[in-house]
Amino acid sequence: MEFNLTQVINWVVTKDHQLTILVFSKWFKHSFWNYYFSICSKSADGFVLFLSLIYLSFFVDDNLVFIKILIVSTIFDKIIYLLLKNSSKRQRPFDSIENFVPRKIPFDKFSFPSGHTGSAVVLSFSLILYYPPLAPGLIFWSISVALSRIYLGLHYPSDVLAGALIASGISMLCFTTFL
Repeated sequence: MEFNLTQVINWVVTKDHQLTILVFSKWFKHSFWNYYFSICSKSADGFVLFLSLIYLSFFVDDNLVFIKILIVSTIFDKIIYLLLKNSSKRQRPFDSIENFVPRKIPFDKFSFPSGHTGSAVVLSFSLILYYPPLAPGLIFWSISVALSRIYLGLHYPSDVLAGALIASGISMLCFTTFL
């Protein structure tokens, strides 16, 4: 059996469309979820990450190393995010799925990867490495941010998965480099 990258990509795109429609239209059909996922999404905006960095710098022991890890991992995450977003130019679900109206309008045009998910994972990963007891809450928050991006109709599952994998890989690399 010959490996065919085009077939793999087509399969992923098909599954992405199916899962996005499932999450968007069939799950979480209650006004609570509209509110909850809107808040989750907003909590991973870039300015929230920046404010968290400033706030945490006052409360973290050995904060210079922590801040260095968080700043460097955020910078590299955003560089890779921008390179991939601008080179892949993947359309958002509402641009490629017929009769699909998002619950929120994004500030940019392209979908892959999810920057909000990347921001949530970078911040969570950094905090978990320093304060392991926070892991359950931070993992829950990161998953909620990722789901919110699909629920709001802004990303496909593979977009949020890619954002999470990129951010965790970069965070781990920065952590091992600086410690």
